[in-house]
Amino acid sequence: GTARRPAAKAGAGAPAAKPARRPANRASAGAAPAVAPACLFFDASSEHKQKESLVAWVNYLIAPAADADATASVCCSDLAHARWEAERAERATHEAFVRLLHSNDLRRKLARLDAHVTEGSLRAREPLHLGADVGLRDNVLSLLGCVSAAWLRPAAEAVGGERMGGEPTEPAAVRRFVDKQVLAPPAVALSTTAEEGMHPAEAGRRRDLLAREAANALVVTRVLRLIVLLDRASAGGVGPAGCLFELDASIKSTRRMAIEFSRAYLSAAADVGRLLGSVGLELHAEQTAADEFDYSLSAAEALPAELADGTRLCRMLRAAGQAYGVEVALSGPVRLPAASRLQKIHNVAMAVAAMAAAGVASLTDPSRQHATTRKLVDLDGKAALSCLWAFAEDVVSPALAPPARLLREIRRVEQAALPLDGAGGTRQLLLRWAAAVCARRGVRVSDLAASLADGSALCAILSHYLPTLLPVTPAGAARPPARELFAAAAASLGHVPPLFGAGWPLCERAAALGLAHLFARLMDIGAQEAAASSLQRAWRSTRAE
Repeated sequence: GTARRPAAKAGAGAPAAKPARRPANRASAGAAPAVAPACLFFDASSEHKQKESLVAWVNYLIAPAADADATASVCCSDLAHARWEAERAERATHEAFVRLLHSNDLRRKLARLDAHVTEGSLRAREPLHLGADVGLRDNVLSLLGCVSAAWLRPAAEAVGGERMGGEPTEPAAVRRFVDKQVLAPPAVALSTTAEEGMHPAEAGRRRDLLAREAANALVVTRVLRLIVLLDRASAGGVGPAGCLFELDASIKSTRRMAIEFSRAYLSAAADVGRLLGSVGLELHAEQTAADEFDYSLSAAEALPAELADGTRLCRMLRAAGQAYGVEVALSGPVRLPAASRLQKIHNVAMAVAAMAAAGVASLTDPSRQHATTRKLVDLDGKAALSCLWAFAEDVVSPALAPPARLLREIRRVEQAALPLDGAGGTRQLLLRWAAAVCARRGVRVSDLAASLADGSALCAILSHYLPTLLPVTPAGAARPPARELFAAAAASLGHVPPLFGAGWPLCERAAALGLAHLFARLMDIGAQEAAASSLQRAWRSTRAE
């Protein structure tokens, strides 16, 4: 067969042996560059490049790995945007736990639970001293250590009433914080006043007894509050991402945790399950195999096989609905594990129908949905690529970069009141936006493949919106490759998946999806900086008055 080459200019007698030369960069400010084909060339590795890009994007959605510390030193900003976003998400989680703990409904029920502890219905077994016995406290910490550190920390902060510093998910640090804020009673709870006329020895014995009872009651109250709060947070969806319990934990349900705590440390007369139910605090959170299933994609070659059972497709759609704010409704529960062909067809058909309902134009026909479902189950690699790219182009990219927002930004960058035509779709507008921004920096962009391959155009976009993000190369030092600079800067920004491949040519579909993420992130950072500037101006004006 003949090798596929870039199309030459149309015209009679035009030679077909040589590709057309690129025109000089003298287009007017209002002229939009033409959209190239999906990939500039189709070689033996083009399909593999597309699979690699899709694997990176799907893993970004269903298995995010935020590690801004490794890349923050590459950038010039004092605080990497990704790390700042992580801290803001951490504060939001803490506030959500505090609001949940102090909500009217839960506060009334916890008050009734505290009354049972005060009355002695829930009390520690004699002669245990949960506040002073280091061994007992270590056993309670091991019981609470079944909970993931990412979940245990905000719950302990809300119950203990104090924020924890340092690494938020370091298990040893979280364990020390729980020991200090939840299990260690305050000094005021360990001191009482002896009655007048009582023998000093008897007064001391009574003082120790009351101090032990007060410490035990405080520890029992805090541990039960912690378990109830974790259960309600899991049911309400206000907790952090990830599993509630550790994968290797011996206890993976809040009800069993409460029962184990009662069996080991509370009196035999205490029926914690019945008492919790009597005050309306039934515990239902339980971690199943579906919660612990590894949904991440392993390699590009395994993409068709890993999508064939439909579990990762459904997980990706749920994650995309949360990440991009699009409506993705699955019609039923996912069957996991999907061992039989019928179970696989059920999962895949449900995912394909959800894609069609979300706005994938190529799947609106029921017959096309049926055919796509069978192809995906039968490990058709081209059908998997087509399905994922259709969802990315028809649903995700317009959600990240709405055409109206793109048009406004293009008009602002070009500083021209020319009529803007958005008929070319999101990809055409993204190309025009990138070309307009890069033209301000003297970098030419004519397509979404070759023009972005070396990373200089991507760095020009970052420098236009965030001038201090990229590092300044010292005099006489070798400047790192533009691709490496952009990769480090994008990681420090956060919310930008690694869709720009390492080789040339780039897949244009992947480049367009990456540009949509970059556009959305830069617009969000601009809005945040504008809001912060408004607050600073308002504060300065009040100080001046």
